[in-house]
Amino acid sequence: SGARQRLFFGRDLVLCRWQKDAHAVVRGLEKNFFGGFDYSLAKTLVVLTVLLAGAFGPLALFIAAIFAGILPGDARSATAAAAPLIVQVLAAVVGHAAFGRRIGGRLAAVLLFPVGFALVLAAIANSTWATLRRGGVAWRGTLYPLAELRRGLVPPGAGRRFRDVRTK
Repeated sequence: SGARQRLFFGRDLVLCRWQKDAHAVVRGLEKNFFGGFDYSLAKTLVVLTVLLAGAFGPLALFIAAIFAGILPGDARSATAAAAPLIVQVLAAVVGHAAFGRRIGGRLAAVLLFPVGFALVLAAIANSTWATLRRGGVAWRGTLYPLAELRRGLVPPGAGRRFRDVRTK
């Protein structure tokens, strides 16, 4: 239509508290994450494994090299063992330097990435465990059975026909 467009970052224009702390975030995502993997334990385990390896694999390899006695030895072995970790840290810092400051990101977020990412992994695991343990998703006092969720048979507004899970 020939209209001009602009993109603005609205940081600091609207504030909305999502959850009060990290524990509440993990609990708040309880009903969502497992559904994102089609309520499939196999898919969830594959995704958790890939995410865990990608985020913490370089550090795990480096620590394993230390315990295997590689690092105190020759410099070439030490450099090879540390290379994946160095690349990962440099990518995070360079990414922050190139883009993070433009959107008001803080370097502390880069440094706290492992903690935040571990919380995301915990939220996925918690969602999976809670859903399987209950046999469905509990939301606003109603338990939606896993079998029906997997079949996609829970139409909007149908929650009244499932059992109430609130304590009385």
